[in-house]
Amino acid sequence: MTDADEPRAELRAALERERQARERLRVAEGRLAEVQSLAKIGSWELDPSTNALWWSDEIYRMFEIDPASGASYDAFLRVVHPDDRDAVLRAYAESVAAKTVYDIVHRLLMPDGRIKYVRELARTTYDHDGRPLRSAGSVQDITERQRADAALRESEERLRQAVRVSHIGIFDHDHLTGTIYWSPRQREIYGWDAEAPVTLQDFLGLVHPEDAPRIGEAVRRAHDPSGDGVWDVEHRIIRRDGAVRWVLARSQTFFDGEGPARPARTVGAVVDITEARLAEQALRLKDQAIATSLNGVGIADPEGRIVYVNPAFLRLFGHASDADVLGKTPADFADPEATRRFLEELRARGAYQGELVARRQDGTTFDVLVSANTVRDADGEIVNLMASFLDVSEAKRLQAQLLHAQKMESVGRLAGGVAHDFNNLLTVIKGYLELALSGLLPLDPLYHDLSEANTAADSAAALTQQLLAFSRKQIINPQVLNLNEVIARVRGMLPRLLGEDIELRTFLAPDLGQVRFDPGQSEQVLVNLAVNARDAMPRGGKLTIETANTSLDLTYAHDHPDVRPGDYVLLAVSDTGSGMSDDVKAHLFEPFFTTKGPGRGTGLGLAMIFGAVSQNGGRIEVYSEPGHGTTFKIYLPRVQEAAIQAWPEPRAARWHGTETILLVEDDEAVRSLAARVLVQHGYAVHAFRDGTSAMHAVGGMTEPLHLLITDVVMPEMNGPAMAQRIRALRPAIKVLFTSGYTENVIVHHGVLAEGVDFLPKPYSPESLARRVREVLDAPGH
Repeated sequence: MTDADEPRAELRAALERERQARERLRVAEGRLAEVQSLAKIGSWELDPSTNALWWSDEIYRMFEIDPASGASYDAFLRVVHPDDRDAVLRAYAESVAAKTVYDIVHRLLMPDGRIKYVRELARTTYDHDGRPLRSAGSVQDITERQRADAALRESEERLRQAVRVSHIGIFDHDHLTGTIYWSPRQREIYGWDAEAPVTLQDFLGLVHPEDAPRIGEAVRRAHDPSGDGVWDVEHRIIRRDGAVRWVLARSQTFFDGEGPARPARTVGAVVDITEARLAEQALRLKDQAIATSLNGVGIADPEGRIVYVNPAFLRLFGHASDADVLGKTPADFADPEATRRFLEELRARGAYQGELVARRQDGTTFDVLVSANTVRDADGEIVNLMASFLDVSEAKRLQAQLLHAQKMESVGRLAGGVAHDFNNLLTVIKGYLELALSGLLPLDPLYHDLSEANTAADSAAALTQQLLAFSRKQIINPQVLNLNEVIARVRGMLPRLLGEDIELRTFLAPDLGQVRFDPGQSEQVLVNLAVNARDAMPRGGKLTIETANTSLDLTYAHDHPDVRPGDYVLLAVSDTGSGMSDDVKAHLFEPFFTTKGPGRGTGLGLAMIFGAVSQNGGRIEVYSEPGHGTTFKIYLPRVQEAAIQAWPEPRAARWHGTETILLVEDDEAVRSLAARVLVQHGYAVHAFRDGTSAMHAVGGMTEPLHLLITDVVMPEMNGPAMAQRIRALRPAIKVLFTSGYTENVIVHHGVLAEGVDFLPKPYSPESLARRVREVLDAPGH
């Protein structure tokens, strides 16, 4: 290489170095442009003295200006949003004057109306005199970030508003710093001051002492890194004002991932559930009340399908479990047509109350009282049907019994009122008929006529006694007797009553127990049952009379409330006659009810039997079917006393005497008849119309008085009251009461009081004379 070539080589080397430098600059500028494009950051330079402006390519793209038009301050101001221009100019001027960094966020307004957000940063250099030489800066498009920040701020604001108005309390515990944030609602729930700081110990100190161990364990598990960090507990708190509240707390604990895991942050929510808890408790009480109710309760959906029943419903309808009834409809438990009408009325009116004939699982039916309502939502639509059911079968049976008893009591009062006066009339009629007959020979033409009249009077008297027996107003004198003896005594007359075409059979228990029954009524019962059986067998048949010892247990007594369990004597009378329908049996013992033709019965025979059996503490039942005959079963309480001679042998002597008798009778005709009969039998008689006049007369008498005969029911002073006063004056006097109806004065529930001598009306002259003699001859009073 020559000396001339050496400068050329240096030149070429210098040119190569320049080329390489330009290449590195181009690559660097390219990289810078690429970075600016990715970061959406452009750069600019400004000569403050000349306003000469340079923009990088990214600014042209950001401002959406053609690079060929060149950069200018006017072009920049044109894209700045008009509302932000003054702020931009003022910010730049202040930074230049104060020699501080120019830093501003403002908007750009694109030609099509779009808005962009940019952030500008710039620094200005100065000469030694402090004059600005050059401003260099950057512009970054932050539109997306601004929108994200705005959305975040809006979301945060919404969250703050939601937390503010929500019933949910929010808490945030930073375990690393120990700080705890409680939202306003959280502080309100716990009764904590709005500005007072909160610590973990403060929180735990508000937990109810009884729940503290459970809460402590829940916190420990939530802070255990091996768990999921979830805490969900219902517990009680005691606010600072002393109020106890129930809260539901839920939280999530997050752990620090660096090094050994440890709790870093716990966030959660708290809800005051006191009202809900109280409502739930009240609902449980209502559920328990429904579950323990004696009434059956059922709930159905709007279509009538059962969705709930209580235990009483299952018992009422005979089901073992609710699985047997859920999904069924009311038509499965009662007549479909009746339930259809029930549901229609319920849906139309919103309520229903009435009776239905229900059906148990075993097919048996019973009467049920239904009270139902609809349950509606806020829009008035039916969401449920609810009903309660009460078995009223027993109540209706008892009501029917009560109505029957009241009816019988009314008839009894009527019978009693009639009997008093009617028996007085019959006493006079029968008395004078028998006196007239006693003075006639049987061949006398009047004898037959008067005998027929006397027989009719006897029938009238028997009719009155049947009325009193049915209404339990008849005066009875129960005695211990054996029904076998009663049957043996009556059996001799029954064939004449029954006729030749009816076979009479008896099956009598040899060891039959004793009963307490009025002897006369016991015979009446047998005779009336036999006559009733005869009329049921017009073409002949068999009449069977049986006796037996039996016992009625608690089950029988439960089904028949008027019966006490214990030992009984059974009297059964069966026939092979036409039998009875259920409708006839329902009215069988009512007075004047009869299925016989006109002139064949009064309808009082069975009513008398029912009254007599009931009055003597027994019970009568009827078993019958049309075409299969009838059986009457009478149960009388068994007694342990020995039977007495209930039917004394008649005395052959005439019943005369010479004693002095005080006769008090308010009915003048009866008084005259009785006085005449007694005088004819040799007695001295002092007769009075009332107790007052008798008392005055007795006070002035000096002769002995042996017997007081007095009617029981009299005006002003009744017979027992008068007898008590006369006995005070004459302690040795005996008393014989007479009456056709006593109004419980000398009886208790129709049973003659112990030690009382009584002659029922109507009585005959012979029965009066006989009874007077018996009382006078008896020892003591």
